[in-house]
Amino acid sequence: MLAFAPSLPVVYLATGMLGVGTGAFFAIDLAMCVRVLPSDVDAGRDLAIVNIANSLPQSVVPFVAPLLLAIGSYTALFGFLAILGLLGAAAVLRVPEVGQEHDESGRTAPITRHDAVGKAAHLGRIPA
Repeated sequence: MLAFAPSLPVVYLATGMLGVGTGAFFAIDLAMCVRVLPSDVDAGRDLAIVNIANSLPQSVVPFVAPLLLAIGSYTALFGFLAILGLLGAAAVLRVPEVGQEHDESGRTAPITRHDAVGKAAHLGRIPA
């Protein structure tokens, strides 16, 4: 909507929808990231990597946005961001739904979580 907004009220409506969508996205994104962490023992380190992955686009867009604005104004900028959003949506299609973790069809990726306490004791990180 922002790419083709004909008036200011449409921009306000689109911005409100963008805020709601962004809030829902980050809540679901964090839940999915926590769900597929490979180990409870290394969860802090893994979540730090997730945080960097979430912050990196916010660092890159200010450098890319002026180029896209110069090429085709806000239509090019928001169109490009919409394409990246669709690619991101396609990238998570292989994350299994609850109850489908052991789906043998090959359409979903396996969740690799393992017994964290047993592994941590084996690695000497916590006493057995």
